[in-house]
Amino acid sequence: MTADGAPVDDARATRITAANLARTAVLAIDTSQSMGAGLEAAQAAATTYAEGLPRDVRLGLVSFDAATNTLVQPTRDHRRVIAAIESLELGPRSGTRLFDVAKVAVGMAGGSGAGDVLLVTDGKDSG
Repeated sequence: MTADGAPVDDARATRITAANLARTAVLAIDTSQSMGAGLEAAQAAATTYAEGLPRDVRLGLVSFDAATNTLVQPTRDHRRVIAAIESLELGPRSGTRLFDVAKVAVGMAGGSGAGDVLLVTDGKDSG
């Protein structure tokens, strides 16, 4: 191995496979009043996503309206996350903390391994 054309004496390469790579996904679902009837479609999409994930992927769930609400920390128990998705209701507050929830979800996805965030929203940031 080289770096900027110079040999690196103590460099090692590690083969990365699904078996040795920590994978985390976080669903962030908008429950603000502006979602209205769209919440049902968001729940269906999120459930389909969760059901299709490989078992080794840790999955977390956060909802948001005028505040962010961490509902399930990343876990391999996808059924637990699906149950939480199915129980979502429109929040009592108007407002959508879109950028705030993105920061929370990225933090939940972790700083090592592969982290994904799926943001399910009508896209109207009002907070």
